[in-house]
Amino acid sequence: MVYGAMWNGVVFDVECRMVYGAMWNGVVFDVECRMVYGAMWNGVVFDVECRMVYGTMWNGVVFDVECRMVYGAMWNGVVFDVECRMVYGAMWNGVVFDVECRMVYGAMWNGVVFDVECRMVYGAMWNGVVFGVECRMVYGTVWNSIVFDVECRMVYGTMWNSVVFDVECRMVYGTMWNSVVFDVECRMVYGAMWNGVVFDVECRMVYGTMWNGVVFDVECRMVYGAMWNSVVFDVECRMVYGAMWKFMTSFLSPKDAFRCKMVSLLIT
Repeated sequence: MVYGAMWNGVVFDVECRMVYGAMWNGVVFDVECRMVYGAMWNGVVFDVECRMVYGTMWNGVVFDVECRMVYGAMWNGVVFDVECRMVYGAMWNGVVFDVECRMVYGAMWNGVVFDVECRMVYGAMWNGVVFGVECRMVYGTVWNSIVFDVECRMVYGTMWNSVVFDVECRMVYGTMWNSVVFDVECRMVYGAMWNGVVFDVECRMVYGTMWNGVVFDVECRMVYGAMWNSVVFDVECRMVYGAMWKFMTSFLSPKDAFRCKMVSLLIT
């Protein structure tokens, strides 16, 4: 087909060779296809090269597909350049698949711009489906428009709604809570990062405010517990400048050994 429409009345120029079968409605086929200009999803214009080996590409049908989209949108109208090879399965609605994907520029969640390299080994990436994923996000925001540089490897689990996972993470510059600017290194071993879930974390914050607008320079290691809603945890902390006393002792009793140690440190 030299000129026509392939989806939802969108005009494009396409070269296509179908070896066996048909290309729509779950019919088995082997097809090589290059679309030069048109739309592949929701009327988005892009240039795409695609080779589908077996199966179909929609509604959770099993297939093996290699695809490179140069300009367009993959999720919620976000523009990006993406190279993607899906080996087995589908990529939507929690269908199991093995996929390698590199997104150069665009957004992956809530319109956040970043450069990300991602390889998902088994599972799905949405709606709490279990998967193993390696991911490096270079620039963008992960939560509430927070800008930072982060390297992250999730071994097992999901990354949303307090699901248990094993994650190593280093955030270089940005804000982590309530628009607080700081430099932080963080490694979470087991647990989740939100809503008082137990985890083991090592963290060093260099400059900024961590609670109620208090400015300080702090080194901190939290061993066991949670970081939110007054959950008790074990913490070692060195404060260079600021007023962190109210926060540090808000959950401790006057006879607590740690509180006494903090008092002696402040006095000396």
